[in-house]
Amino acid sequence: MENRKIRVGIFGVGYRGNGVGRGGSLIGCFERSGAEVVAICDNKELHLRYCKEQCFKNRKVGLYTDFDSFIKHDMDAVLLSNYFPEHAKYAIAAMRAGKHVLCETTSNITLADGVALCRAKEETGMTFGLLENYPYFKSNQEMKRIVEGGTLGEIVYAEGEYVHPVSRVEKNLLAPGKLHWRN
Repeated sequence: MENRKIRVGIFGVGYRGNGVGRGGSLIGCFERSGAEVVAICDNKELHLRYCKEQCFKNRKVGLYTDFDSFIKHDMDAVLLSNYFPEHAKYAIAAMRAGKHVLCETTSNITLADGVALCRAKEETGMTFGLLENYPYFKSNQEMKRIVEGGTLGEIVYAEGEYVHPVSRVEKNLLAPGKLHWRN
C-alpha cells in the first residue's frame, strides 16, 4: 500500500473577524495528525483569502467558492464545516464523488436526510465520520483530569452547557438567520 498523506478538503472555512472560523481552525489539527489540507471552499471570497493568508502562507492550496468545483479537486476526504442544515446534502454529494466525509457537527436535521445519508454511505462504501470536538478542548480535558484525580471527591451529578458568550454582532456571524440551528 502506498504510504502518503491523506489529502483533505475543507468545505466552509469561515471567518470570525478575529481569526479563521470553525473549518479553518481545524486545518492545524489535520496537519498535525499527518494529513495534508489540499483544498478549501467557502462561498465568501473574503473567508478564502483570509484563510489562505493565515493558514497556508507560501503553500499551494486549491481555493473554491462553489462546492461542485471543489469536490472535483484531487483529495481523499472532505471535512464539512458549512452551514449546518446542509451537511447531509453535501455529505451525500461528497460520498457519491468518491470522497470520505467527516462532518464537524450533527449531520442531519430531518429523519429523511438521515436515511438518505445512511443509504449513500452504504451504496458508495465511503467512510462517514461524525466528529465531536468539545471533549478535546483544554478546559474540558483539565476538568476530566481533576475529576479522575479525585480532587473533587465523588461526583454524584454534573451538568454542562454549550454557551457562546459573544456580542450581538458575533452572534449574528455565528447564527445568520432565524432558521439557523443556534437560534
